[in-house]
Amino acid sequence: LNDRFPEYLFHDSFRLIWVLREPRSVVYSMLHNWRRAALNRLYAACGTARLDAVHRETSLFDRWVGPSRLDKACASYVAKTEQVFLLQRELKDRMLVVDYDELVARPEVALSHICKFAAIPFDRKLAERLHGRSLRRGDRLASWQAFRVDGACAAVYRAALTLRPSWRLSDA
Repeated sequence: LNDRFPEYLFHDSFRLIWVLREPRSVVYSMLHNWRRAALNRLYAACGTARLDAVHRETSLFDRWVGPSRLDKACASYVAKTEQVFLLQRELKDRMLVVDYDELVARPEVALSHICKFAAIPFDRKLAERLHGRSLRRGDRLASWQAFRVDGACAAVYRAALTLRPSWRLSDA
């Protein structure tokens, strides 16, 4: 799906649910839970085009060594999140953007809305499977890392949350 996400636009008989997660937690996961090769594949597929937006170092060392894993993760987050704008513009009301943090905060309410959007019956057992153990993982980043992630990724995250249709607790 990374570089082939436009394939969604070749079909018209589906609905897409895009779960959006705040950038600190995503980047933390990329740095600490992903294999190096997985991050490099995502970065190569879509993040390289966004590196200039997050990586401003121009020292000789930076040019020789290349971007850090943190910069690759931030560029990849920005690139993946930006895909939602093209998809939403084309899919319109066939796409729903859901904030992950809000999904796990009130799973019954969120899943009820998601199931309604997907035209499938809601089963309360689905909500029981969701938990919030992975929330706030981004708080584990060093303060300098969190600062870099916020500077590189927060704006695209906030913009993606404003897309309609979307679902947030404030909408319930």
